[in-house]
Amino acid sequence: SLAFSFAGCATKPKVEINPDTWGQSTIGIQYGLGNNQYELKLEGKGQEGWFSSFTNGALVMSFEVDKNTFLKFSAKVDEFLDDFEKHLKSIERGCKSPFIVTKRGSGKIESVSGCRADTKNGAFGKLVREAEILFISDPEVETSEKDQE
Repeated sequence: SLAFSFAGCATKPKVEINPDTWGQSTIGIQYGLGNNQYELKLEGKGQEGWFSSFTNGALVMSFEVDKNTFLKFSAKVDEFLDDFEKHLKSIERGCKSPFIVTKRGSGKIESVSGCRADTKNGAFGKLVREAEILFISDPEVETSEKDQE
């Protein structure tokens, strides 16, 4: 269960996920929408990457992802974190659609939390859609296409 007691918060230092560190890195996106809690998790485990999706704490799907896809999404998360920090709005109201985006790697943690409505130009929704396109659309088709390259 997500606990959101603040409208927006950013923590430092920057977490750099690169070809050398991706296997010990984690990216997490947690958000509430309606009565449900969602979590998208990307974990590097040595030379393997794993994507997992949860709804209300229950695993929905989990599968292996390659290093390039992991790094591509990490770059998208970096863009989101940088943009959110620059355009963070300090608001004094309830939050109907809270989120947390976290990166862990090299012994560091970088995290932001806020309200979906407070991201510039729908940036949080775009980040979630990017994850859906990269990981959820049809992993078997994407895997078989990559194997043929």
